[in-house]
Amino acid sequence: MNATLIWYGALPTLPIWAAQGWWARHRAVKLPPAAGPTQGRVGDGTHRARLAVLGESPVAGVGVENHQQGLTGQIATALAAQTGARIDWLAVGENGIRLAACRQTLAKQAMAWQPDYLVIVLGVNDTTGLTPRQHWRREFQGLLQDMQPQLRRATLCAGVPPMQKFTAVPQPLRQIVGARARLLDGDLQRLCAHSPRTDHLALSQRLAADDLCRDGYHPSASGCRRWGEQLAAKLLQISAP
Repeated sequence: MNATLIWYGALPTLPIWAAQGWWARHRAVKLPPAAGPTQGRVGDGTHRARLAVLGESPVAGVGVENHQQGLTGQIATALAAQTGARIDWLAVGENGIRLAACRQTLAKQAMAWQPDYLVIVLGVNDTTGLTPRQHWRREFQGLLQDMQPQLRRATLCAGVPPMQKFTAVPQPLRQIVGARARLLDGDLQRLCAHSPRTDHLALSQRLAADDLCRDGYHPSASGCRRWGEQLAAKLLQISAP
């Protein structure tokens, strides 16, 4: 069903699904961010490249033991394997952060790294936090413009995940937040289409059984590996001469 129809059709029942969301949050499994260093190196090639990954809980490594297993480490591993280069990586993430706060705080750290490749992973918290779409579009456009002067090759925005597949979220709330996530992702895709050296990679609407960790909400190590391989391939595609 059309995401717009689902979302706006659900608005009259806001008090009901807001209460369901409160209940789901309070019974959810709470997992910590990944342990260990937030930067590292993969590969031993003579050619070097820098990767920075900026965003919310998948970048903070919630759901995995360390950042090598997490999304940033997996993107770097895939880039090194596909290019033969040495990849220096940096994970700049915070669990629960929204776009506006990320732009004001974490983005400065990513910009200081002066990455060749930048991956931005945001949207879940703006979905559940009901960030107005106009605000989402304005802040994301500003974030992309902020990052351009420091970018050497390419920016890739990971699509807002298909939250209707998150097993930790009960029905019918799962379908409602899934519709909202698709609306924000559509806005993001259109923004990327008009930004230089920037692209968008939608997440598959089909999740494997082991793509989510035990909380039913965050990506597992195997989920990060598959996601990271897809993001790395897209980065190389958009940065090719």
